[in-house]
Amino acid sequence: MNTNLNRQNIEDIYPLSPLQQGMLFHSLYAPNSGAYVVQVSYELHGSLNIRAFDATWQYLINRYPVLRTAYVWDKLEKPLQVVGKQVEFSISHLDWCNFTGDKQQESLKALLQKQREQGFNLSQAPLMQITLIKLTNKVYQFVWSYHHLLLDGWSVQVLLKEFIVIYQAYSQQQTPVLANPRRYRDYIAWLQQQNLAEAEVFWKQQLQGFLSPTKLNIEQNRDVRPDNLHSHYSEQNIQLSVELTKKLQTLAKQQQLTINTFVQGAWALLLSRYSGEKDVLFATVSAGRPSSLNGADTMVGLFINTLPFRVLVSPEESLYKWFQKLQQQQVEIREYEYCSLVDIHRWSEVSHSLPLFETLVVFENYPIEPALKQSLDSLEIRNIQAIEQTNYPLTLYATVDSQLSLRLLYDRDRYHHTTITQILEQLETLLLAMTQGDVTLAAIPILSPAQQQQILIDWNATTQEIPQQCVHEIISQQAQQTPDATAVVFADKTLTYAELNAKSNQIAYFLLQLGVKPEARIGVYLERSSPLLIIVLLGILKAGAAYIPLDPTFPPERLRFMMADAELILLLAQTSLNSIITDRLTTINLDELEENINQQPIFDPQVKVTPEQLTYLIYTSGSTGKPKGVMIEGRSLLNILTDLKQRLSITPNDKLLAITTIAFDIAALELFLPLIAGAQIVLAPQTLDPTQLATCIEQNQITVMQATPATWRLLITSGWRGKADLKILCGGEALDNTLAQQLLCCSQEVWNLYGPTETTIWSAAQKLSIDQPVTIGHPIANTQFYVLDQHLQPLPIGVPGELYISGAGVAKGYWQSPDLTAEKFLLKTPPLCASAPLREYTLYKTGDRVRYLRDGKLEYLGRLDNQIKIRGFRIELGEIEAVLTEHPAVTQAVVTLREQEPHLVAYIVPRTEIILTEIRSYVGEKLPTYMIPAAFIELEKLPLTPNGKINRKALPTANNLRLAVSKTLVLPQTEIEQTIAKIWRELLTIENLSIHDNFFDLGGHSLLIVRMQGQLHLQLNQNIPLVDLFRHPTINALAKYLTQKTPSPDPETKSRIAQLQNGKQRLLQQRQTRLKT
Repeated sequence: MNTNLNRQNIEDIYPLSPLQQGMLFHSLYAPNSGAYVVQVSYELHGSLNIRAFDATWQYLINRYPVLRTAYVWDKLEKPLQVVGKQVEFSISHLDWCNFTGDKQQESLKALLQKQREQGFNLSQAPLMQITLIKLTNKVYQFVWSYHHLLLDGWSVQVLLKEFIVIYQAYSQQQTPVLANPRRYRDYIAWLQQQNLAEAEVFWKQQLQGFLSPTKLNIEQNRDVRPDNLHSHYSEQNIQLSVELTKKLQTLAKQQQLTINTFVQGAWALLLSRYSGEKDVLFATVSAGRPSSLNGADTMVGLFINTLPFRVLVSPEESLYKWFQKLQQQQVEIREYEYCSLVDIHRWSEVSHSLPLFETLVVFENYPIEPALKQSLDSLEIRNIQAIEQTNYPLTLYATVDSQLSLRLLYDRDRYHHTTITQILEQLETLLLAMTQGDVTLAAIPILSPAQQQQILIDWNATTQEIPQQCVHEIISQQAQQTPDATAVVFADKTLTYAELNAKSNQIAYFLLQLGVKPEARIGVYLERSSPLLIIVLLGILKAGAAYIPLDPTFPPERLRFMMADAELILLLAQTSLNSIITDRLTTINLDELEENINQQPIFDPQVKVTPEQLTYLIYTSGSTGKPKGVMIEGRSLLNILTDLKQRLSITPNDKLLAITTIAFDIAALELFLPLIAGAQIVLAPQTLDPTQLATCIEQNQITVMQATPATWRLLITSGWRGKADLKILCGGEALDNTLAQQLLCCSQEVWNLYGPTETTIWSAAQKLSIDQPVTIGHPIANTQFYVLDQHLQPLPIGVPGELYISGAGVAKGYWQSPDLTAEKFLLKTPPLCASAPLREYTLYKTGDRVRYLRDGKLEYLGRLDNQIKIRGFRIELGEIEAVLTEHPAVTQAVVTLREQEPHLVAYIVPRTEIILTEIRSYVGEKLPTYMIPAAFIELEKLPLTPNGKINRKALPTANNLRLAVSKTLVLPQTEIEQTIAKIWRELLTIENLSIHDNFFDLGGHSLLIVRMQGQLHLQLNQNIPLVDLFRHPTINALAKYLTQKTPSPDPETKSRIAQLQNGKQRLLQQRQTRLKT
């Protein structure tokens, strides 16, 4: 089958079409990937004339130059296609008659796979292979493998129709009679006459302002890099019902649209929902057969072209008007469909180091089946299959007959098969919605009914009975059951449950004596480590009032604002804390009135308190710079406490260490959870360093402790080795996987807790496991999670969106802030209502970015306000931080955006001595260039807020930064560096080059890479795989690679190589001159 394309056997030479250039590049880049190897197979039933069959294919090869074409590129300015005069072609005949049916199927599958992986030597014609397999005496399996460089689908249909005519003639020992075909080179000549300057203006206008490819954001394997050469492709398909297909066809006729427009619209909507972008871009395939070229419809060759299709998804736009726009847009594109994708990419504002798009939509209006339905004498054709693999991660093929068929070809290394199934179901849902009336784009659902059932209802089935009591009532009952059991431990003293109950009752009676009414707001300004704090909080609740916690370590100005805003009727304080007492507020000094309080009754007050009453008003930071008060009911507090008591298996034998400031809502869990279970609270001293905290845990035999990741990290760093029976509760900020694994190795259990203050302490609690990713998990009892887009439409599994929470834990709202309450606390609308009791119709908008995993657990992705855009790229800072903390030398990392000359800055707490350039290289291996911080700064530790969270506002300013990469121009020094630089200057037309400049940042692209490969072969006699040129995109990196790859030849050898190269170049120029003449 190999053919020597010597001068005597060359019939023609001409350039490649735009798509051929791209296919050639990808085929050279990943030669064994199977990309662009197309396979057509079917069964032939009946009597087959083998001689006529073989002769027919040789006739077609002789008839069409494209079937005798090979491709040359090495050491050429641009690749060329070369047509041979004669190409001998033999069909492979196999006999599998002795195989069982199963063995035949297995062997066929293996054969197809083998031929795909073998591919073709592109410089030797013919680039096709035919195998005829005898299955029985009357059944044959036909397999035709060819490279897509030769043919498109339309051409295959033309060839198969002619095959039938020729075969029938040969079977009857007649000479086939066919009209002379037009040559493919006529199309190439037509292409070269087109106006590229006009096309450039058009495409620049089309793509103006588009800066980065639209991503689905659901990759299964985020470590797969663009240079992965071992992608594994699979496909799934779905057929729409005849009824739905007819509805789409009727609608298309009514609106004067095409089915293709519906498919493209559905894909655009899906891309928009998945990516979170209104401005999306994907590729489409145009037929590329110009009406101005006579006979184009019957020509054989590669005419199609892959073109970008940019779609603006305006949520409030009418669906049918939007479809009209899409169709008109396609009509406009058709006039300039002849352009090379490389040129279009170059004209766009998308970096050349990034793809212009990642998904492709192909509407096949030239199916193979009709071409084979013609009579073939005594032969019947069955089980027709066409297999094709592109270099794109995801390709959607659509074919319409009586049913619309959708087929997704996907890279298994990037997408999970369940995700592909999900996408196909959603495409069907979108297409169905399109037939049900003209609505706004935002109103079109994406989830199928089954997906809605799973995500909205099944995963939110958390209903449990909440005790119709209040927290203080359960604690009073516990005091009656175990009066002598220890309730509180502080310093070297203790309080029994009976003592705690009695003292809190005295506080309640004292407050009632002062005239305190239900839901009256009482400020609590007490030391955290004092047992008086717990006594007072319980006393306030027993009096039917609500407490407002005030942290004595807070600035006086902030405390005064909170007291004034809450309109306190009382402030309960201690002698040691008088700094914020004002004349405008009644302040009770509990130390001074101790004798009076001790004279109050010790039995439970008879005050009717309902679970719906306000229990506490707690202040959190606000975007306006002023804190905002969150109103929490008793039933909300009891819901989280009873859930965690059961979930954590808290028993009277447990001891929980309370270390959190009272102003942080999780303090309520530390103080009340042990008491409703008959366990002990151990009050930690007011100030503890990590070593003292570790000692406190050990000496008091603590079994449960809650803290932020920052606190746990300080403990680990200080040398704490853990405690085998300790249950670790970790929340308040994102828990990274490294810390989680460390904690799991030094404790009994580790729980990752999640929840905003507005949904009462925690809304989710996930028990972690060794070597498992850290997730939020599932909602707690009587709580529902919804991952929604900005129009409150539920999003699919794996797609990032904002988390909304409903259920028993949702606060009543913000104190005296009706506008802010209306903004953050929303009413549910269908289909969300179906999964909640009637009273749980309020949704809290968290501002947290999450996504569902396939098992129904939630993955936390960071704050929405921590998601930024830089140079047009949407970046999640948490993703960069996660990569940094995976480096063995890094303990903690925080990344911020500096607005002045926008750039990313990474703050690193090192575990060992680090070299910043090494850290940058490490990040560069994991993330795209635009996500690599421009600068890094080392810190001994990250600043923390009083609540133990990272204080981003306190990070050093840009004035103190240590740059990770020097921007100094470093000129080429070595001979190899200078040779590479010379080639770059010619290719990029740039004079001043630094050895650290990136080829793609300077305007390099795939076709220039092919030319660079040829020039390096010519000038250095080194044939370098394209993938290695991608992996070494700087002069410095490429020179090092070449130096290590091959030792430098001696001067005599270099002289001999130069003579050979010059002679070879002269021969090539002479050959091309003669051919042109």
